[in-house]
Amino acid sequence: MIRRIITLLTLLVVISSCKAQGNNNIKQNKTLERTTERFDTSTYYMERQGHDYQFEHYLRGKVRQFGGDNGSDFVEYARKEKSLFGTYKEYHNKTRTLKKVGQYYYNEFNIGIWKVYDENGYLIETIDKDAPYKNYPWEKVEKFVKEELKLVQHYLLGQVDGVAKYHQEWADDLKAQHPDLSSEEEAQEVVRVSVGNIFARVLEDAGVYKRTEEGQAAFRRFVTSLGKSKS
Repeated sequence: MIRRIITLLTLLVVISSCKAQGNNNIKQNKTLERTTERFDTSTYYMERQGHDYQFEHYLRGKVRQFGGDNGSDFVEYARKEKSLFGTYKEYHNKTRTLKKVGQYYYNEFNIGIWKVYDENGYLIETIDKDAPYKNYPWEKVEKFVKEELKLVQHYLLGQVDGVAKYHQEWADDLKAQHPDLSSEEEAQEVVRVSVGNIFARVLEDAGVYKRTEEGQAAFRRFVTSLGKSKS
């Protein structure tokens, strides 16, 4: 019914487990690449409410900053509205210079190339979070969410007569549960919550695959078999 949803959401779990294998994808860098980016502590401490500072930025979207107390590093999360991906940044406490930067899927999964800098701003490491999973690039996940789930939303609103065969039963169930949807925002929220519930089940099921080499291998074989399914 919703096999492909489970397939792609399961991939998120697999990619997150990359942390256990991350050392295989770390490159030590002795290049001249250098960043001059610094954390704006003046604005941060002046505007901070409680333990964090949140604001809207015309380029970065919704930004949340925190840290800096008791010698801790400064941290920033930024993600544009309706974007699947956000940017994570960490800054050295002593020098305020950029320490780490990379992208994430919501707040759960690190993706793409992450860079690590020393206190002088020199690049010292690059980490490819996607390296073990090149057959399942994030572009596929993004396309799935933006295109296929969009069609499900249109179906719930009566704007199309049907959806992809492998989504139809799921879409019919959602339509039966929510017969009075009238806006794009309502339909989007229904689909989002449903996918979130599916993902939660995936996480529970993924627990049977232990974080050992054998367990990860078994999990990835399972994901690969789902990804090849046409049903």
